[in-house]
Amino acid sequence: MCARRSKLLPEAPQAPAALISGFADRLRQALEASRKVGSLDRTEAAKKRWAELYGEMAEDDPGGLLGAITARPEAQVLRLAIIFALLDCERAIDVAHLEAAWAVWQYCRDSAAYVFGDAIGDEDADKLWAAIRKAGPDGLDSTAQNAVFSGHLKTKRLTGLRQRLQELGKIVTIEEDTGGRPRTVSYAADLLCDPQ
Repeated sequence: MCARRSKLLPEAPQAPAALISGFADRLRQALEASRKVGSLDRTEAAKKRWAELYGEMAEDDPGGLLGAITARPEAQVLRLAIIFALLDCERAIDVAHLEAAWAVWQYCRDSAAYVFGDAIGDEDADKLWAAIRKAGPDGLDSTAQNAVFSGHLKTKRLTGLRQRLQELGKIVTIEEDTGGRPRTVSYAADLLCDPQ
């Protein structure tokens, strides 16, 4: 989760003892109550809301490193909803618990997107993607792509990186007719107007 400091407090004031004691008492009660719960179900309203959220989560696949980091949101949201229901000393997950869990998950996902952005999770793929984006609307041909790695990347690896970036929807690679050997050029998909 991303957090931002609002001010410098080298000597932060202590929370009042009564406040801490009140939270501790509520937590103790919730723990005792949760030990008596065999299993949790969802209320009818929560089942309906869960079906909606489940569909939203199933459609959200950003791919790359962000996709790997935020995989299986359904399990995380459900776990959080269970915790929230048990903290409320309830024997069923209700809509409020799902909404609270969903809000926490969205903040975590947004935090991951902020930190990892477009990162793919493969150092070479990230480097090539950055170079192609930097090239802008002119694109980057295979010779220039090879130069990104100082000529130390095998052709098969470079081709594989291009294919992966294309599968992720990051780039579009075309073969340009030169009258002789075709020229392979990759363009950042989000910057592409019409390279031809």
